[in-house]
Amino acid sequence: HDKKVVLFSDIHRGRGGYGEFANYWLAWPSLEADRAKAEGMLKAKGWANGDAMVADYMAEQPLFPGYDRDEGVEALVVEHLCAHAPLFLTCAEGDCAHCGRSHSEFT
Repeated sequence: HDKKVVLFSDIHRGRGGYGEFANYWLAWPSLEADRAKAEGMLKAKGWANGDAMVADYMAEQPLFPGYDRDEGVEALVVEHLCAHAPLFLTCAEGDCAHCGRSHSEFT
């Protein structure tokens, strides 16, 4: 079996993912540029954009009509995938608490 890293992260842009802070990225062009560069580096390493994978799946097979882009349902799908992944890594460091979230339902 081929093994692949599937990443759920704010780094990815476009379809899927947690979008609460999406507009803030655009307010800081240098941060958005770094984000785009990081996304390219991850893609070059073969890491899959998990958010886009879930969004594509939900668009093709919505739970109910109108729920093909629902962030709440998407989060439940991501949580389920993580719960059943053979390997799972998350960061729970409090160092980021001053400027970001240091808590998650995944930790």
